[in-house]
Amino acid sequence: MKKATFIILAAVLSLAGYSQTVYNINPVGEEKNNKTSVRFGETVKFRIKNVNSLKLGGYVTSKPITIDFTIPTQFSEAGQQETAGKEDAEKKTSGISKNAVSAWADTKLLEEQKKAAINEAEGVRQEEDSLVQKINELAKKSNKQSSAITALQKKLNTVIEAIDAINKKIEQLTKAIEQQQKEKKEDSLRQVFKKEFSAFIADIQKISLYVKAEEHIDSMVPPLFIADTAALKRSVKNYIDAVFGSPDDSACAKEVIDVFNRVNSSYTILKETYETLSKLVDNENSTVSGELKTKGGEISIKITDAKLEFKRKKFFEEEFAFASKLQKELSEPKTRTELINKANLAVNLYTLICNSHFEVYTDAEQINDDFMELSPVLKDSNGKTVKEFNKVTFRSQGGIKVNFSSGYLMSFAGDDNYAIYTDGDTVLGVKKQATNKITHAIGALGHVYVRSDKDVNVALSGGISITNTGTVGFYFGPSLLFLEKNRLAFSAGISFIQTKTLNTGNLKPIPDSDNGPYQFAFSNTGNNTINYDNLYKSHFFIGLTYNIFKSK
Repeated sequence: MKKATFIILAAVLSLAGYSQTVYNINPVGEEKNNKTSVRFGETVKFRIKNVNSLKLGGYVTSKPITIDFTIPTQFSEAGQQETAGKEDAEKKTSGISKNAVSAWADTKLLEEQKKAAINEAEGVRQEEDSLVQKINELAKKSNKQSSAITALQKKLNTVIEAIDAINKKIEQLTKAIEQQQKEKKEDSLRQVFKKEFSAFIADIQKISLYVKAEEHIDSMVPPLFIADTAALKRSVKNYIDAVFGSPDDSACAKEVIDVFNRVNSSYTILKETYETLSKLVDNENSTVSGELKTKGGEISIKITDAKLEFKRKKFFEEEFAFASKLQKELSEPKTRTELINKANLAVNLYTLICNSHFEVYTDAEQINDDFMELSPVLKDSNGKTVKEFNKVTFRSQGGIKVNFSSGYLMSFAGDDNYAIYTDGDTVLGVKKQATNKITHAIGALGHVYVRSDKDVNVALSGGISITNTGTVGFYFGPSLLFLEKNRLAFSAGISFIQTKTLNTGNLKPIPDSDNGPYQFAFSNTGNNTINYDNLYKSHFFIGLTYNIFKSK
């Protein structure tokens, strides 16, 4: 039981010893209910609100004041660009789709025409076979029918010429169909390239926004004080939502990786499409001969077997070169890692802002003096002071304090005063005379008291003095201390001062004396000297003393 009581008592004392006062400072508003009176030994720290805690820290300098009493002497544009780019891409895609439909219709028409020509040629061939069969039959029946055979032969030649003409037409139609198919394939590949190139550029723009996001968010946070922290958090959230598509930090981090993967995928398709388109580009060679003359014929130039070469420019050569340059930079592992880390810094900064209270605390200072003058400041990451606040003076209460004062002390006591009285020439004795009932003194008192945050305090005092008779006096009693620093002390209690007291060694009381016990006769007529004893006796006293402080 005793051990448990000891543990509980130790815990209570421990908690009491670690009590702390927080003094609030609001640079953009008014802060109420701050107290500057604290317990002696308690710690004090400042909480500075509505401040850019991402870049600034709170610090405090202290100046203890001990009263020693002495005897007197602060994306829309990027989003709009991206939206406009998407709209242009949609318009281009729509135009490409219409051209593709028209090319498809032309190809179908040529294929139908080719099919009709083939059917016509097949019919002519069948007619040819029938005529040959008839000619053979007629030849067998009679060699005399030569005229008819000749006519049929002519007709057969005519049919053969028609077949050749049809074959040429079929060949022309085949070439036209092949050309249409080639153009259709080119158009389809060009459409794919444009689509993927638009997607590639859009993702590159996103990466650029991701990389710049941290700097943009940082510029949104005022460098010193923030008037409305809730509005700031909403603005940053809206920006993150616009750039990354989600305010969730894990989703943002995933989106960054996804964009880089889409860039790689788009570039792979671009490369394959560009290489296929390049193979479809035909370069033509021809030989030319002839003669060139001026209008009057004075000059002529003869050309014999001149070689001409026709070269077609590759599709999207500049666009692919631009995409290849970007892809080469992004494919570097170091560059990719740096860009991803840069984008993640923006997400981390957003998370930090959302979770921040935008408050900074100074270190706690323990109040172990009568007064403590604290000066809170804000410093940047380089240790440079960017803001100094008004000094705050804390006054301690509790704890034993000793100080001193000096001044006037008055004891309600005086010396005995007796005189010889006679009857003519005969000494009869001694008789008490008028006496002073008070003793004045200049003295110094020591005051022991518990610190208070009031301007009136109660102390237990004790001290010494030099009386008006030149003797030393001693004093003890309670005191009331007034004022904050230059304390005025009113004391009362018991004093021990030395006073002269009648020595009755050679005196005897005179009974039935009109002066009562204050009249004495000498017991020895040969010794008529009045003797006094200097004795310390207790008396009531009051005092009014004053102390002058000096701070250190």
